[in-house]
Amino acid sequence: CALLAPVARAISVAHEIGLVHRDVKPSNILIHKDGRALIADFGLAKGDGDPGLSLTGEPIGTPYYMSPEQAQMSQIRVDRRTDVYSLGVTLYEGLAGRRPFEGDSLMHVLDAIRSQSPLPLRRHLNRVDSGVEAVVDVAMSPRAEDRYSDAFELASDLESFVRGDATRAAGKRGGEWAAFRRALSSAQRHSAIEYRSR
Repeated sequence: CALLAPVARAISVAHEIGLVHRDVKPSNILIHKDGRALIADFGLAKGDGDPGLSLTGEPIGTPYYMSPEQAQMSQIRVDRRTDVYSLGVTLYEGLAGRRPFEGDSLMHVLDAIRSQSPLPLRRHLNRVDSGVEAVVDVAMSPRAEDRYSDAFELASDLESFVRGDATRAAGKRGGEWAAFRRALSSAQRHSAIEYRSR
C-alpha cells in the first residue's frame, strides 16, 4: 500500500490533465534506487473518454489488468476509473501473490474479467486486514460507477491505511459504497446547478 499510494497519486495527476494511462500493471511500475515507485510507459495513454479500442480494433491494455469495460472489446468509452481498476488488480496481485483472473487463452482471461468476481483476498491469505480488503474490493468493482471516482481517492485510502486510519472504503463495499457514491455525485451536481443558477 505504501508503494502504490504515490503511483496512484502520479496517475491522478495524469487524470487531471485529461490522460488515462490504460495499461497500469506491475511491469510499468519502476522502483528507483532510493525506493520510490514510479509509473512508466504512457504509450497507450489517451484522452479521458476515448474509445477502448485502438484504430486497428485491438483492445488497449494488458489482458490480466484490463477493466471490465476494456475487456468488452467494443467502442465503450473508458475513463480514469479504468486506471483505478488496474491499480486494484495490481494491489490484489501484490497482496495475494497471484493475479485475480487467469486463463488458458486471451479470450478466457477477458471472459473471466467480464463475467466473474475475483476470489476474495482471504482465500489466498491466512490473514488480511479488512481495511485493505475493502480498498481492493472498491477499486475492482465490476461497475465503473461503484469504484473510486479517480486515482486520487484511491491514493488517499491507501495512505489512510498505511497510517493506520480507517479507509473510506471500509464498511462501504458493494451496494453501500455504490449508494454513497451516487448520493455524493448527486449532491455535487445539485450544488453545481445551484451555483450556476445564481
